Amino acid sequence: MCFEQCVNEVVIVMLTPLFEGGREKCYKYWSENDFRAGDGLVLEFGGVRESESGHFTVRHWTLRDETSGALKPVTQYQFHEWADFSAPEQAPSLVELSNSVHSHDTTDPIVVHCSAGVGRSGTFIAVDYFLQHCTASLTAPDTDDAREDLITPVNNHEVRDPVLEIVLELRSQRVLMVQQFEQFAFIYDCLRQYYISRYLNKT
Repeated sequence: MCFEQCVNEVVIVMLTPLFEGGREKCYKYWSENDFRAGDGLVLEFGGVRESESGHFTVRHWTLRDETSGALKPVTQYQFHEWADFSAPEQAPSLVELSNSVHSHDTTDPIVVHCSAGVGRSGTFIAVDYFLQHCTASLTAPDTDDAREDLITPVNNHEVRDPVLEIVLELRSQRVLMVQQFEQFAFIYDCLRQYYISRYLNKT
């Protein structure tokens, strides 16, 4: 799937440990050595490192098609400390992960998975979408003009909630995305903390 759908580069975000609570949550589909991944596809291991904060592990491979000789870089980000049916303990850690993932500046789709592929995956996708696509409007040219699209205590019955809209859109494509209330609330809190730290706490 990755070789077919990702034209130039493969980026994988893994949001689950292999085992949790004594149960297997995800099969270890990779090796930190060279290995085969289907007929004619070889992944050549390129190294592993921890993020500066220690919240996730980054692994690198080169995917080689033995038939055509085509090469594609593969990067896997394995996020730690996010228990199933819960939200991350620290919002900045997810912001760091999102920024690292998008440092590749690729137009190929990003593969996101956890265990069931709904709770943690949906939460990350929602947060990532806002961080990478919606915050640009917050740094629009300085102006005193009123922002009619912002939700305020005055117009909150007129303006749609963008977080709810994104979650509903995700659920229209896959049921149960953002599975728990705690995860839904975390999206708001993560974006609030990001906005305050980046735009309001400037000195």
